[in-house]
Amino acid sequence: MSHFNQLGARHPRTDGQLKVTGKAVYGADICLPGMLYGACRYTDIPAGRIKRIDISQAQAIEGVERVVLFDDIPGNPCVGFPISDYYPLVKDEVFFSGDVVALVAAATAEIAARAVDCIRIEYEPYTPITDVAEALKPEARRIHPERDDNIVAQHHTQKGDIRRGFLDADHVIERSYRVGFQEHAYIEPECLLAWTDPLSGQLTLSGSVQNPHKVRNTVAGYLGVHQSQVVVQRAVMGAPSAEKMTSSITWPVGWACSPN
Repeated sequence: MSHFNQLGARHPRTDGQLKVTGKAVYGADICLPGMLYGACRYTDIPAGRIKRIDISQAQAIEGVERVVLFDDIPGNPCVGFPISDYYPLVKDEVFFSGDVVALVAAATAEIAARAVDCIRIEYEPYTPITDVAEALKPEARRIHPERDDNIVAQHHTQKGDIRRGFLDADHVIERSYRVGFQEHAYIEPECLLAWTDPLSGQLTLSGSVQNPHKVRNTVAGYLGVHQSQVVVQRAVMGAPSAEKMTSSITWPVGWACSPN
């Protein structure tokens, strides 16, 4: 039982020295030969219907390799947890201000950013639903038109008999408690790189990935391929490195997509 001698002892972080010395390699530090940069064209409105998308100006910019729209998705266009109701690339309905209408792949990040600004979108705007109580009313507009209501998901859990538990308890303490909201925040530049093996055609992803198994499942379904064709290699996560140390690793020729 020698492993119990680790309890209560101080242990250095395995990645601590690399991070504080600036030698840790994050996703944004990696530069692949001949890679492309991706940028997102976000919606201009919080709710509505897309009537027309004009990508001609973006396509005409030198250095733009591809503009991707909903119809270019080869697999399942809808993802999400706990239910699959999120469109990474919207089809025709705008659900919220963070929706992405198009993606641009270009020779540089600057070109990609300039190209997404040239994409013109014509909308039929809806009045956004911004109040939970209003969204739950029977007459409220359905955020997802195919749904019967605006409830995301329902889950009922029952375990034991709470009334019997109080009756049988030796002591019952009743208090009012208030718990503050807390949200984690990554402080390295979020980045995801992707490249394909020229022999097997296997897709490899590396970068700011928290749950590699869910990422592999989602990407495989989105691309319409088997999970065995997708490999996820999570990069270092946490604080950004002070210097780039990409010369110490070797990466295959490929391309990268990084948020705008």
